[in-house]
Amino acid sequence: MRHTYTSFFVFLQMPKNLLFACSVRMLLADRILCDKALSHPAAGQDTQSYSHAPKGSRSMITALLPKGAPFFELLLQQNALLCEAATKLTGIFEGHLDADQHRREISSLENQADRIYLSIHRHLSQTFITPIDREDIQHINKVQEAAIDLVHNLSNRFYVLELTRVRFPMVQLMRCIQSMVLLTRSMLEGLAQKRDSHNTREFRSLSDECEMLLSMGIRELYDLDKLDLPVILDLLKWTRAYDRIEAVVNQVVLLAETIEETVLKNV
Repeated sequence: MRHTYTSFFVFLQMPKNLLFACSVRMLLADRILCDKALSHPAAGQDTQSYSHAPKGSRSMITALLPKGAPFFELLLQQNALLCEAATKLTGIFEGHLDADQHRREISSLENQADRIYLSIHRHLSQTFITPIDREDIQHINKVQEAAIDLVHNLSNRFYVLELTRVRFPMVQLMRCIQSMVLLTRSMLEGLAQKRDSHNTREFRSLSDECEMLLSMGIRELYDLDKLDLPVILDLLKWTRAYDRIEAVVNQVVLLAETIEETVLKNV
């Protein structure tokens, strides 16, 4: 009897998560024993007590069992919106897309990404067991959301500042950003399948190219033959644009590093 009281006291002192897990385990064990007794009763054993068990016991156990959430599916949906936004942004800088129309479309994509961000956050607060550490899921969620926000801000800045004469380094830089974003898609798919997509070297090569193009673009920006008011205004506009572009590059690099760290932990 003393041993029983001691075990019960230890049971009550368990952390909430462990206590919940033990409770579910005991319920499942009890259900398994009942099913075995009904299917293979011992000689002379009365099965009436088992057959009259509450019919809702199975549903109660099902309700207590942790329910999974499609975290990888949601993260991939969020990443798909980022890829689409980066593609539209590249088209704007290449000059073959209407800036105002695609700025609005990027804004719509950003709103969809906000809803996915909140959905992932809500699922994390309601899910007991996650496929990877919940901190990693939340980190990828936040970094992707921030990347889409920066792409949206850059499209707005391009439209509001009425930037003209887009230089070649800027166009090539946007193409590199688009390629980096598409690589994060491959990396995230590899994480969902618990495998390494081996895109790290290619991504670092693109990241180095972005840094080179940023330096070339800024140097070309300040290579002026004359200095009058229109030139100064254009210089100020492009300086702000380059600041936004650098922020986008840094955020995409952070996203790739976050996914890579998570892959190393779980693959």
